[in-house]
Amino acid sequence: MRNASNVWTEFAVKRPIAARLAVFALFAVIASFVVITVPSLAGAQGPPGMGGGFDRSRGPGKLAREPGITVPKQLNMINVLIEHRQELMLSDDQFLHVIRIKRAVDSTDAPLMRKLDSLQRVFKPMPLFKEPSPQRRDSLAEAQAVMLQTITGLREHLDEARDRAYQLLSSTQLARAGELEAKAQKEIDAEAKVPVRK
Repeated sequence: MRNASNVWTEFAVKRPIAARLAVFALFAVIASFVVITVPSLAGAQGPPGMGGGFDRSRGPGKLAREPGITVPKQLNMINVLIEHRQELMLSDDQFLHVIRIKRAVDSTDAPLMRKLDSLQRVFKPMPLFKEPSPQRRDSLAEAQAVMLQTITGLREHLDEARDRAYQLLSSTQLARAGELEAKAQKEIDAEAKVPVRK
């Protein structure tokens, strides 16, 4: 009795074209099986409810992310005045006063900026492989409160510095500075995708 290999060899010799077509058909069946089966297996792996490491509603390869600290950008009007010195036609004396104000507010806000940077690094959003522990959620809530408190202090210093700088400006310069401030704040709000602050 001939074995299967001998039968196939004889068939391939006598009918080479048919043999090649049979091989291609076999590969096509195997490929179809792999395409259908592998995604299902991948989705079934991983912790329950995790969908193999990604949320299907977000599409393949997009991991769910653990909430973290993202410090919102703050408008520093002193920097805007310096950047638009020529447009505002600041005199040398005005410009020097603005520079002094900048140095003072930068020095005052340096510890606050370091605190915000530290919070953002420690509580950076990370891929979510399991539910956060209660301790982690509590720590994140405390960090959010610290961030808001720190931003409040930072905002107060920046607003005070802006008011001091505005006292140096003429009415024409002040009007233009107001326009620049509104434009800069609108850009920040658009970048953060939040409603424009009035």
